[in-house]
Amino acid sequence: MSEIKFSETIEVLNLKERFPYSRNNAKLLNIDAFTMNLYDSWFFYENNFYYFKKRKAQDLINHLLAERIAKEYELPVIHFIPAVFNGHSGLASLNFRQSSKVYIYGDNDLFPFEGILANLSFIEKFFKTPSFYQLFLKKFFDLISFHIYLGLGDICSYNLLFEKEREGIKIAPIYDFDGCFETPLSPYYRYVSDFGRFILPTPIFYKKKAIKTDERNDLKNFETLLQLYPDFRTSLLKILDVSVEKIIEEVEKFLDFSFSDDLFEHYIEQDDIKKDIIRDLKLK
Repeated sequence: MSEIKFSETIEVLNLKERFPYSRNNAKLLNIDAFTMNLYDSWFFYENNFYYFKKRKAQDLINHLLAERIAKEYELPVIHFIPAVFNGHSGLASLNFRQSSKVYIYGDNDLFPFEGILANLSFIEKFFKTPSFYQLFLKKFFDLISFHIYLGLGDICSYNLLFEKEREGIKIAPIYDFDGCFETPLSPYYRYVSDFGRFILPTPIFYKKKAIKTDERNDLKNFETLLQLYPDFRTSLLKILDVSVEKIIEEVEKFLDFSFSDDLFEHYIEQDDIKKDIIRDLKLK
């Protein structure tokens, strides 16, 4: 899909000049210098710092859908605002990082996905009391379920962020949804989720029908995870409560833009796939 043409009826940020990279500016944003240098699309606009992503229509829509799905899970998520820079359409998001806060990236030191069972115990050391740890786990399982629903396969060191607080850590606003709701490149395609592929018995699909189970996944480990953490079962079942039709309506209204029939059917199919995965697990 080509770039989306924003309607004149919606508010669009017209961004002019990038906020330049420097070590001091990285400190001002509370971002490490390496990340700011690598991802340098920052702008200062009306006394706020924004990050701009130039995106084609479907990638832009993916972000807006994901933002609203995160809210369905009551997860912290950034708000995307339609924006234009140098004639290119995209999305801008307000920098949420506070200068007084310390943030932890969910990189391989914290959550190596292959060892997720062990690492759920590992992160307990961040918490002063078991009660705060249990509260964190409930939201963390919601985060996993959310990622599984999106089929998000782009979790890396700078895409999963946690905020330190006095009692432990908490999930920081989620901010990157590239690579979700993937369109299959051939009739055979593998469902992708950085969390899901290590903890779910993940099928490969031919159109809507599962034809093969990915043998890398260990169903016994998944059942162990459910036994150890009953809240994980509850979070996975929330996938069945997502109404993608309602969320599409919200995005269409927000953009003053109507989805094509093909685009609408794509999201309906993706919704069906994720819900079939959960139904096949027979969690109820």
